[in-house]
Amino acid sequence: MALRPGMRTYSRHHIVWGERIVKIMCDECARLQREYSAADRPFLEIARKRLHRDSAPLEGIDELYRQAGERRKHARRALQTHQATHMHPTRQPNGGP
Repeated sequence: MALRPGMRTYSRHHIVWGERIVKIMCDECARLQREYSAADRPFLEIARKRLHRDSAPLEGIDELYRQAGERRKHARRALQTHQATHMHPTRQPNGGP
């Protein structure tokens, strides 16, 4: 989210706007973001190991990579689906306000 004039970051989920602290992420967004982060870390670690492995293949790493990728994909999709519930269209599909 781009900060408007008069806004500043307060915490990961809040901004200060004038004299008010405004929540920019609901609790479910925060929970799903934590789940995505938790799924992303092992995926990236396995990807790094796959990239830097020696000529001898690491036993089972390709399957671990696939499983970690699936877990990460599902966590990302859950977060994106939930975040979409916060979107509000500015125009109706028929072109009205």
